[in-house]
Amino acid sequence: MEGADVLQEFIGADLVAGESVVHRGVGTFTLLTVDPVLIRLLPGAGGTATFCFTPAPEFDLDPGLARLIYGPPRKTADTLNRRDEN
Repeated sequence: MEGADVLQEFIGADLVAGESVVHRGVGTFTLLTVDPVLIRLLPGAGGTATFCFTPAPEFDLDPGLARLIYGPPRKTADTLNRRDEN
């Protein structure tokens, strides 16, 4: 592992379902499931792995990407009385 002040370019870990790995400044990746392919029919065919991503507080998600993933921002009690700036 690099020091806390050095940019972490990648992460690597051997995980089993339920284990996590942290990428500093990005977030935590938790391996949920692994479904291997037992019979390979096509070159490059493989199984799947499902991860849960929890972003770090300082992780800055592009607003356009956030809208794609989460949809438009929801109105809350404190924003209903303010003019929508979008």
